[in-house]
Amino acid sequence: MPEDIKDEIASLIAPFLACEEFYARYEAVKALGALTHTPSSAPLLSIAADPHEDIDMRMDAIESLVKINDPENHGAVTDLLRDESADIRLCAIRALGSMGAVSAADEVISLLDRDTTDMISDDEFDWDPQWDIQLEAVRALGVMGDEKAVAPIIRLYENELSYDLSEHVFKALSHIGSPDAIRFLARTLSDGAPQERRLIVQTIAKNKALLKEMKNELKKALGDKEPLVRAAATTAYAKLDEQNALTALNKSLIDPDATVRAGALLSLAEIGVGGTFYEKIATALDDPSPVVRAQSALLSQKCPIEMVRDKLTRLMEEDVDEVASHALNAFASLKAEGTAERLADIALDTNRSPYVRIQCVNLIASHYIDSAANLLPSPLDVEPRQVSIAFASCLAGSSEEEEIEYLVNDLRELTGIGDRAEPPAEKDKGVLELDEEEVRVKIGKKTRMVVRSPGATPGALKAEDLIRILSRTDHPKIKSILAECLTLKKSTIAAAAARAIARMGAAECASSLVTALDHVSPHVRSEAAMAVGGLKIDDNEVTTRLGELATMDRDPMVREASMSALGSGPAETVHKYLQKGLADPELGVRQAAVIAMGNCGDDQAIEPLAAELYNYGDFTHLRPDMYEALRKLDLNRVKTRLLETLSNKERHLDHWVAIQALGNVFG
Repeated sequence: MPEDIKDEIASLIAPFLACEEFYARYEAVKALGALTHTPSSAPLLSIAADPHEDIDMRMDAIESLVKINDPENHGAVTDLLRDESADIRLCAIRALGSMGAVSAADEVISLLDRDTTDMISDDEFDWDPQWDIQLEAVRALGVMGDEKAVAPIIRLYENELSYDLSEHVFKALSHIGSPDAIRFLARTLSDGAPQERRLIVQTIAKNKALLKEMKNELKKALGDKEPLVRAAATTAYAKLDEQNALTALNKSLIDPDATVRAGALLSLAEIGVGGTFYEKIATALDDPSPVVRAQSALLSQKCPIEMVRDKLTRLMEEDVDEVASHALNAFASLKAEGTAERLADIALDTNRSPYVRIQCVNLIASHYIDSAANLLPSPLDVEPRQVSIAFASCLAGSSEEEEIEYLVNDLRELTGIGDRAEPPAEKDKGVLELDEEEVRVKIGKKTRMVVRSPGATPGALKAEDLIRILSRTDHPKIKSILAECLTLKKSTIAAAAARAIARMGAAECASSLVTALDHVSPHVRSEAAMAVGGLKIDDNEVTTRLGELATMDRDPMVREASMSALGSGPAETVHKYLQKGLADPELGVRQAAVIAMGNCGDDQAIEPLAAELYNYGDFTHLRPDMYEALRKLDLNRVKTRLLETLSNKERHLDHWVAIQALGNVFG
C-alpha cells in the first residue's frame, strides 16, 4: 500500500480519536494502529492511560501502539504498568515484550513480587490477575535479556512452584544466559522434580550457546533415574560435537528403557554414519522392544544391504504395523533383487493389515513405478476400499499407455458407460485360469480379471474414487470418459467428474460442462458451475447461463456456486448478476457475490459494496469479505467513496463503519 495514501487516510481518521461517538472513536483507535500512523501516538497514549475510558478501547490503544512501535512511546507504555487495572498492566507487559523495550526492565521486574490484593473472585471461578501478570513479566524479561532479572525470576520460581511457571522461567533464563542463570539451571537439573529436569534438558537443546555451556550437566542427565529425562538428554546430546556425543550415546544404547534406546539411535544417526554405527543399527533390529525395532528399521536404509537384508526380511512379517512398515520402507530403498515382487505379494495378502498393504503399494509407486502394471491387478479386484484406492493411484501413476486404458475400462465397468473396450494387447492371449468365481485372461505379461461370473463379488472401489485418481493424469481417453460421466443420472459420479475436469483444467470438456449446468441434480449443477468458472470460458451464452443460475435457480447451493463462477468472467458482463446477488436471501450467495466482485475487478461494484457496508443486518458478517474485495478494486475510488461518508456530519452514526473499512482496506 502506498505510504502517501496511508498517511492521508490516517490524518483524516486521527481527529476521530477525540469525537463523542464511542464506536467511531473505538474504530479510529484500531485503524490508526493498522495504518501504523506514528503522529497518532500521543492521543493513543492518552486513551490508553485514561481510567475513565472503556477498558477494551484502552487495550486496543495499547495494541495499536505496538503496531506503530515507536521507541519514543516505550516510557509512556511503561507508566501503564502502575495502572489500577490488572487488564491494562497485563496488556502493557505484553506490549513492552513485543516491542523489546529494554528500558522498561526494572519496572517489569518489580511486578514479579506477589500481590494478593489483586485477587478477583466470584461464585463460578477465581481469576488471579497477578499470576498472569507474573507469567507475562517472566516472558517479557526473557525477551529483554536483562541480567538484573535473573535473581527475581529465580525467587519467583522458588516461591511459586508450578509446571506452567517453570516452563517460562527456564526459557527466560536460557535466553538471558548469565552465569547466575546457568548455575540455577544446572542446580535444578541436578535436584529438581522429574518434569522440571526434562524441561530444562529440552530448553538447553534449543539454545546453541547454552548447549556448550552445560555440556557436562547434559552428560550427567544421560544417567538420570527418570527415563523421560534420559530420553530428552539423548536427543539434546546429538547437537554436541561428534566425539563427546558418541561416547555418551553409546551407553544409552544399552539403557533399560526402550524410549531411551530408540532416542539414542536417532541421535547417533543425526551425528553421522560409519562402520560402528551400522553395526549398532543391525544389532538393534533384534531388540526386544518394538519401539526400538521400528526406529532401527527406519534407520537401516543407511546401512549396507548385506548387513540388514535378512533381518529386515524377518521384520517385514511382524504383526506390529509400525515395525513392519519401517522395515518395508528400508527394504524397498535398498532395491535388492526381488524386492518389487515381494512388495506386491504383501500388498495382495489379505491377512496383512490395510496399513501395511497400502505401504507396500506406495513403495512400489515410489521405487518401482515402471513395473507397477506387471505387479498389481485391477483395483476392482481388491478389498477393502482404502487398499483398492492405493492400487488405483499407483497404477494411474504408471507411464504405460496400456495401464491407463485398463483403468478407463475399469471406470466404464463401474459406471456402466458404453461397452467395456477390448484389451489393447492381443498377442499371447488365452484363458489361464477358470473356476466358479472368475475368468482370468493373460494380456501381455499381465493377468487381469476381465469377466466376472454372476456370483462374483465386485471390489470396494467406487467410481468416484477412480475419477479422482484419474484426474491426476493428462490423457485424452480420461477426458473423454469424464465428459460422458457428466451425463449420468447418478449425481455423485457426475459431480465427481465435474470436479475432476476442473482439477485437470480440461478445456476439451467445456461443452459437456455447459450441458451439465442443466443437470437434474443441484449437486451436479453446482459442481459444473464451479468447473466452468475454473476454466474461465469466455462465451457470452455461458456467462448468461451462469447468471441465470446465480439469480434464479431454486437451490441456494447452485446459486452460490454460479455466483462464484461469475467472478472469473468479464466485469462489464457479470456486474448485473453480481449486484442482484447482493440482494439474495441466502447469506452464502451474498458472500459469493461479494468475493466475485473483487475477483473480476468490477470497479462498478465499489458503490454497491460501499453502500452495503452500512447494512446492519446479515451483512455485518460479510464485512471482512467486502474489505478484501475492495482491496482488489480501484483504491483511489474506494478511498474517495469511504471518505465521503466520513466527511458527512449528518451521517455521524455511520462514521465508525467508514473508519473500520478504511483501516482494513488500507492498513
